[in-house]
Amino acid sequence: MSQSLREIKNRIKGIENTSKVTSAMELISVSKLNTTDKRLQALRPYHEAMRSLVQTLAAQEGVAQHPLQEQRPAVRSTVLCVITSDNGLCASYNMDVLRLAHAFISGRGKEQVKVLVVGKRGLSFFKRKAIPVIHAYQGIHGRFDSVISDEIAGILMNLFLSRRVDEAHVAYMYFKKGLVQDPIVEKFLNLELPAAPASGAPVFEPDAATIAGKLIPQYCLCAMRRIFLEAFTSEHAARSMAMHTATDNAKDLLKTLRVQSNKVRQSIITQEIMEIISSAEALRG
Repeated sequence: MSQSLREIKNRIKGIENTSKVTSAMELISVSKLNTTDKRLQALRPYHEAMRSLVQTLAAQEGVAQHPLQEQRPAVRSTVLCVITSDNGLCASYNMDVLRLAHAFISGRGKEQVKVLVVGKRGLSFFKRKAIPVIHAYQGIHGRFDSVISDEIAGILMNLFLSRRVDEAHVAYMYFKKGLVQDPIVEKFLNLELPAAPASGAPVFEPDAATIAGKLIPQYCLCAMRRIFLEAFTSEHAARSMAMHTATDNAKDLLKTLRVQSNKVRQSIITQEIMEIISSAEALRG
């Protein structure tokens, strides 16, 4: 009995320590989530306004189609950028994105898809699947850096413009609201710009063609920044929820173990009392 009590106490101590760690990790993730979410909510309207402006420019007379808008008649090669996390402990966040990315690659054919990966989890996954990776970015740990997102957008644009690929897609976790996220594969290139609704006759200076030529690549950089913020916000939300659940489970397990410990302790006390009574009766003879 004493050995069982000691084992229970050791388990209680271990779970208490684990609970402290998961609780601290939850607070850290919530802090990162709040910071990243604020940046995302600030960028979304800017991205939409920029998209609307690019649509308006592209619809003007005399504005030639930008090379990034070119639609290839036959899609022979595609590049897929997959955004995952460097660390685990974020529930099914990585597997949901990787499952979707793997289905996309299988549908197009391994030989037809070039893969660019962000995050250690994604890199490990594609190594196990024996799928070649042309570029890999690790050690970001969910910290948004516009330099990295702009570099990746530049790589995708260069691959498309040099005709080494005919399309570019991004697999990531889209942050809907609160703790709700959806894994999606979003087309990045060719840039599809449906005509913007007519709203008067805008005047551009110096001219619409010149502005469009400079603004469309900038819009692609902005789009990739939004994608990164969507993915990182989703990562922090998933991890904070996972750590909250782990802390709650630890508390429930502690309650069960404490009840079990009390029962074992009571049993030991009862046994000792019975032994004392038996010894006293034996002495009385």
